[in-house]
Amino acid sequence: MKPAGILTVDAGAVGALRAGKSLLPAGVRQVQGSFERGDLVVVQGPTGVTLARG
Repeated sequence: MKPAGILTVDAGAVGALRAGKSLLPAGVRQVQGSFERGDLVVVQGPTGVTLARG
């Protein structure tokens, strides 16, 4: 399944996600694509490394 969008997050959000915490809007630095609730998106860190898909 192809993702509908990509969320790029900052280093603080990377640490929070790796610790099992929720992603807060303040940690999102860039949004690419057009998607709605329930669509598949990729979450990537500031260097472009994929952290999550969901």
